[in-house]
Amino acid sequence: MGKPTYNLHSHTFRCGHAFGQDYEYVEAAMKAGYKQLGFSDHVMLPGVTQEGIRGNYHQLGEYLSSVGFLKEHYADQIDIRIGFEAEWYGDRFADYYRYLLSRPDVEYLILGQHCFLGAENRMFWYTTLERPNRIDRYCDALIEGMESGLFTYVAHPDIYIRWNGAFDKRCEEIAHLIAKTAEKMHLPLELNCAPSRANPAYVFSEDTLSYPCPRFWDIVSQYKVDVVIGVDAHNPSDYELTYYDYFLAFAKKHHLHLLKESPLKK
Repeated sequence: MGKPTYNLHSHTFRCGHAFGQDYEYVEAAMKAGYKQLGFSDHVMLPGVTQEGIRGNYHQLGEYLSSVGFLKEHYADQIDIRIGFEAEWYGDRFADYYRYLLSRPDVEYLILGQHCFLGAENRMFWYTTLERPNRIDRYCDALIEGMESGLFTYVAHPDIYIRWNGAFDKRCEEIAHLIAKTAEKMHLPLELNCAPSRANPAYVFSEDTLSYPCPRFWDIVSQYKVDVVIGVDAHNPSDYELTYYDYFLAFAKKHHLHLLKESPLKK
């Protein structure tokens, strides 16, 4: 398989830690040879403020309007899709996610688990918890989200390993559980490219605890699970700077089944 022609994982400046204008992502994706680009900014949540991580709820309409305009403007050049990257917080926002997916201008959700929700809609990083509670809690939320049927695929499912500081027996058990659930739900898992752009020397190692973690994906290969490559773009230049050859070789080396076509068909 050659370089992917679709990417469903791309952010915008609204999340507070991405840069560039929306149209610049489109232009960069086309220059890199993509035929389909999915915008999936961190979901804006009613009643939740998380500066620097996700846009505030009042930005929802403007995000959908801006990407919707680009979808029409570039329709004869690239297939633009509109979605969100979202965490699973039990039932607290499940109805809201269903509402988003019922809208004609929202096409998909990616499950990307970063934080958990405390009292009064306060966000907390999993690393604020003691080991191994942090990865157990991540696992519980991720599996529930996967089984909800609301998501198109799972972003960086192996992110929990670096939070643990070691690939131990519990990490292995969680990897099996994630892969088994993905197989059961026919839900693709993502090879995420973002850390490799920041620190390739650390990521491009068989012993890395960053993602993609080789030991995690060796377990995934034991199951019938589809895999996608996610650029996880936070800057238009990320389309140029991503090490595509590495990820294609990684997938081949670890016997992963890369999806040739996007999970979002025309």
